[in-house]
Amino acid sequence: MKLNLAQFFESLPRAWVDTRPQTCAQYGQATHPTPEVAVWGVVAPPDVAGVQQVMRSATKYGVPVYPVSQGKNWGYGSRVPERSGIVLSLASLHQIMEMDWDRGIVRLQPGVSFSQLQDYLTEGPSPWMCGGPGSTR
Repeated sequence: MKLNLAQFFESLPRAWVDTRPQTCAQYGQATHPTPEVAVWGVVAPPDVAGVQQVMRSATKYGVPVYPVSQGKNWGYGSRVPERSGIVLSLASLHQIMEMDWDRGIVRLQPGVSFSQLQDYLTEGPSPWMCGGPGSTR
């Protein structure tokens, strides 16, 4: 598949797309040496249907996609893509869907932060807790 970045960006609602140089540079920041890659833009769909639309367009136009959930991922390396492409921000998908309080199993969307989950667990009827990197608060 031949890369067609312009058509990819044109196929999406403009409100989802950020190609400003400062945004792309921000998503290319890491706390450790990373490969030389170019972030061509950050796409942030508002919901699951939007994520599906982005992925269909990326496949159609040959655009590499690197998904990130939220934050900078400093505690786990970085959010820098492994190769040049677009960053797919899943931060707007931040719902805790359900919790099995007896077994301690939670179903959540990828944009849920450690601190959001910890707050949810603290307010619940059971002593479950969530450990996360120190940068989450």
